[in-house]
Amino acid sequence: MENQVQTKTIPEGVKQWNWGAFMFSIFWGFGNRTYWPLLCIIPLFNFIWMFVCGIKGNEWA
Repeated sequence: MENQVQTKTIPEGVKQWNWGAFMFSIFWGFGNRTYWPLLCIIPLFNFIWMFVCGIKGNEWA
């Protein structure tokens, strides 16, 4: 049996800014069953991680 590599293509409409993930990172993460935003609890790291959540939020949801 051959190993097949599947590539995930993300539609252009999904590659947009997500204000909900940026502003309410922790609560947004629980609501979408995405637990990466819990890293916003870490002091000083949370400011950077808020922007990561805003950029990647639509892909994670």
